Amino acid sequence: MAGARSRSTTNVARAMRILFITSNRLGDAILSTGVLAHFLHDHPGAEITVVCGKIAAPMFRAAPGLKEIIAVEKQRFSLHWLGPFAQFALRRWDLMVDLRDVAIMKLIPARRRIFGAAASGMRHRLEDFAELTGAGGTVPAPHFWFDEAALAKAHLLVQPGPPVIAVAPVTGPLRKLWRPDRYAAVLEALTGPTGPLPGARIAVFAAPDEGPRARAVTSLLPTDRTLDLVGATDPLEAAAAIAECSFFLGVDSGLMHAAAALDVPTVGLFGHHGVPQVYRPWGVQTAYVHRRNPDWDPADKPSAMDAIEVDEVVEVCTALMRRAGLS
Repeated sequence: MAGARSRSTTNVARAMRILFITSNRLGDAILSTGVLAHFLHDHPGAEITVVCGKIAAPMFRAAPGLKEIIAVEKQRFSLHWLGPFAQFALRRWDLMVDLRDVAIMKLIPARRRIFGAAASGMRHRLEDFAELTGAGGTVPAPHFWFDEAALAKAHLLVQPGPPVIAVAPVTGPLRKLWRPDRYAAVLEALTGPTGPLPGARIAVFAAPDEGPRARAVTSLLPTDRTLDLVGATDPLEAAAAIAECSFFLGVDSGLMHAAAALDVPTVGLFGHHGVPQVYRPWGVQTAYVHRRNPDWDPADKPSAMDAIEVDEVVEVCTALMRRAGLS
């Protein structure tokens, strides 16, 4: 009788599957990247699916182990979560990290679940995230995964030459707008002949839909030293370009958090509704200015920033430049 035919089976280990749900807003999504980096470090080779807002999606496109990004657009009554829930409910997840604490997502089966909560209001958002990682109180600093396309775009936009001050004067809410003439006055004081960075270039960053408001600032700046990058980048490319800059000045925004996380000396501006205890730029080389305006006029939303004086911003920027060894 012919000998029995031997068969062998090879067990191939399935990659750990992580579902990571983060913010629709760019700033909160950038702050959350440190949480994702923490779990990727703990689980090398994991396969990740990211759910976030459309504007924040580029920040995750080069993350290791990425399977897909689900970009959601906010709808009334949280209806935007129904689609992701339908996609994920029948999959097997090893770890689900939901920083939005979405009620319907609690029904998704997972071996381990971690749910974030709204900002406590008493401490920095990154300190809230530290509790979730269980890393002995270590604050999970934001992390960036740059692809070659983002780095090439950054080198093209910010070429070698005099120092560059990155400016992000616009973000979503109108109440975060500081008036264009005040930016121009600060930048003239910083880069003029007697300033701490004389002759420095100025790179203005803003999303395409923020163009008119951002160009109200660029129109007041010296054309020979201004890099108009309004609408020229996605958020990941903008972060890579800001990393090429020497200094950052801007309102409380995602790009402010990116600059601070990239160790670019950063000054953030917080007006009447600002909450720097939660959203100040995080890092050693950072500072901020916060002033409430008792004369705030709801019909004139930019007036929420009017209590911030030009001289104070110049003083804070100059002091940080000196501390960072720029002047």
